[in-house]
Amino acid sequence: MGRRKSRKPESISLAALGLLVAAVLFAGIPSSSADITAGGATSQPKKQRSWPWNEQSPPAKPSSVVFPVYGAVYPLGFYYVAINIGDPPRPYFLDVDTGSDVTWIQCDAPCVRCYQGPHPPYRPAKNRLVPCDDPLCSLVQESTNHKGGCESPSQCDYEVEYADHGSSLGVLVHDAFALRLANSSLARPSLAFGCGYDQQGVPSTNGRVPTDGVLGLGSGKVSVLSQLREIGLCRNVVGHCLGRRGAGYLFFGDEVVPTHGVTWVPMSTDPVNKYYSPGMASIFAGKQQLSAKQLVVFDSGSSYTYFTNQLYQPLLSAVSLFLYLYLIIVLINEIDHRSWMNRYMMMYPRGG
Repeated sequence: MGRRKSRKPESISLAALGLLVAAVLFAGIPSSSADITAGGATSQPKKQRSWPWNEQSPPAKPSSVVFPVYGAVYPLGFYYVAINIGDPPRPYFLDVDTGSDVTWIQCDAPCVRCYQGPHPPYRPAKNRLVPCDDPLCSLVQESTNHKGGCESPSQCDYEVEYADHGSSLGVLVHDAFALRLANSSLARPSLAFGCGYDQQGVPSTNGRVPTDGVLGLGSGKVSVLSQLREIGLCRNVVGHCLGRRGAGYLFFGDEVVPTHGVTWVPMSTDPVNKYYSPGMASIFAGKQQLSAKQLVVFDSGSSYTYFTNQLYQPLLSAVSLFLYLYLIIVLINEIDHRSWMNRYMMMYPRGG
């Protein structure tokens, strides 16, 4: 948990939250027809729908949810938020990941393989299990390419694997999320998330991890953002504004979208892989274009920027050439400087 990297297609992967001063992602808006203004997205929220286990009545109008963000690109390599879950609500630190859909936390169900996190593992009640025949179960298993089905009709099994070979295995549950809205009211919608009782390959220090799980903010229907949209709590907008000194804040909904100082880029989503992308991009070294255009993917769960081999090798060659030429210039200047000093000493010898 930390440095989470989801599986991606052959594309350039940008650690969006580490590279942008303000990254605002508009989910489900085709790049060819996006109509975005400084006031937010003009698209209307989808028809409201409540899952069978949802206990929260939708608000009169969509609002926004704001979370303080903690962490840094360096030296931590990740960003996380604190969310209160359960009844009574208990805090959990979740790794912010726009590259995956499933939200999950370490769970004592009981734990098979769990790491020591900042908080005790979540303990679900039996009536919190999402059954196998729930429509959301098939969506979760489709999103994670889970082929094993369900071990029991009363539970929905999931397994999510990341590109760094970390993984979480567990069951889908639903519980209350305590969310402070922009209008100062408190909402407690019942949302589905993963109860992870078997985690493997998670970066840790002496068996300790800095977060309790992952907050999946991808564009799939199983993400927390999509669930909040379905019950009408907020519009389908997620953004992370980085602070000058701190990690900034994360928001859902369009009520807190900055109206000034923002450069807008339409975001499309891959209908198959469900990644946020501004489309094709070219990489230049100075004025030289390095290769053909490549698909760019924004992933807040990646600490670094990754390139395909087709682009990486020309970039490496261009950087190596630049350093070589820079070294030659430095040496020439050093030789000229020494030559000038020698001429100066000959013209004005010491004691002369």
